[in-house]
Amino acid sequence: MNHSEASCRHVRKPGFTVIELMVATAVLLVGIVGVSQMVTQAVDSDLRNRDTSSSMMAAQRELEQMLRLPIDANQLATPTDYSFADTDGAAAYVGSLPVPATAPASAVPPGPSQAGCPLTVNGDIDFTAACAVAGYVKVLAPALGPTIEIRWSVVTFYGNDNGTIRPVLKKIAIAGRSNDGALNVPQTMNVMVAP
Repeated sequence: MNHSEASCRHVRKPGFTVIELMVATAVLLVGIVGVSQMVTQAVDSDLRNRDTSSSMMAAQRELEQMLRLPIDANQLATPTDYSFADTDGAAAYVGSLPVPATAPASAVPPGPSQAGCPLTVNGDIDFTAACAVAGYVKVLAPALGPTIEIRWSVVTFYGNDNGTIRPVLKKIAIAGRSNDGALNVPQTMNVMVAP
């Protein structure tokens, strides 16, 4: 064997070494793990957005029904609260009736009255506290999708109309939340209603 034959045997052939393959595989695995985490976060974000949108639309639908009514609507003739039957046939209350209902024409009307679910210090619907006030809570359980709970609170301001105490302004706070509260942060809508 001569010197030229021996040097030909040590010539590197094209391809990858085992170390190069291991480094490339490690880099590829890091990329795959990063992408899989992004997919998981995207799915969580999509669920959160879906739940928030569904609950906001349900609360908006209920609020629109309230806004179509006269400020002193009492369709269900309840003795304590203004009320109506919503499109689902559920009793919905929209503020306290005045106490007293009549007074001398010169009498000062009663102060504002809050009715419904509890509010936070910021005026938002408080979903951390129980709200067992019938007529101010609605639960929607569609066949597909999350169960949605809608809560509202109404502050009614009264005036004296020649001896009849009537509402002159209402502040409605309403919010919806899906049953997956960890994903859904409720947003309160506040509306002022006048006759």
